[in-house]
Amino acid sequence: LDYRKVRRQDVTAPYGLERYDPAGKRWVPVGSRFALELDKGEGVLLRQADGSGGKPNLRFGVVSDIHFVYDTQGIVPGFGPETFEKTLRWLDGQGVDAVLVCGDLADRSLCEEWQSVADAWFRVFPNDRGADGRKVERIFITGNHDWAGHLYGTNVKRIFPDEAERAKHVMRNDIPGWWKKVFHEDYRTVFRKDVKGYAFIGHHWEGGNWEASGFKGLEPFLKSGGGRVANSHDFRNSRM
Repeated sequence: LDYRKVRRQDVTAPYGLERYDPAGKRWVPVGSRFALELDKGEGVLLRQADGSGGKPNLRFGVVSDIHFVYDTQGIVPGFGPETFEKTLRWLDGQGVDAVLVCGDLADRSLCEEWQSVADAWFRVFPNDRGADGRKVERIFITGNHDWAGHLYGTNVKRIFPDEAERAKHVMRNDIPGWWKKVFHEDYRTVFRKDVKGYAFIGHHWEGGNWEASGFKGLEPFLKSGGGRVANSHDFRNSRM
């Protein structure tokens, strides 16, 4: 988590926070050194301290906008699995129960980009399992580039000048089919995944502008009770 924009008074010790000390490879209570790092503008890893000394109820990692890029020679070096896979292996070492990718897995809405994302995931989490055998839930969300990246600029037409051939590679033509093929799960516009008793609700990008019109399926899903959780597992009442 990057807390460069967080005011010092918002992250003081009374909130029960701990920061990660990379030199000592340990978690330590928030203190003056942390405040100094905020002033210096450095990224800092935080977690809520557990006063009982036990483990948190839930650990999950969040990344976003990984933008894998495909071109005529394949996935472009530096815009593919290198950093993503390294991140996943680090998260695996942290014992996460789930990993969220919050939009824009692909850059140009090409099936080869999604396939490369899936290949990287399954290299680290085969059958969605961590190195120690625990279940790691995969919570991936599409973004505008997954939906319409082929329309941004002329790159896709350059790569596939033949329209019929291009249609075979553009995911927009069959997003549910490609999702099922590469990620081995059904595609649902709005979905819910429960991880250790906590509900994660996702809404894939499906057109619209930057406002709510791109997420018009969320309200009826919530009204139908799809987002109902037990009060004991509301994030506002829990320690993670």
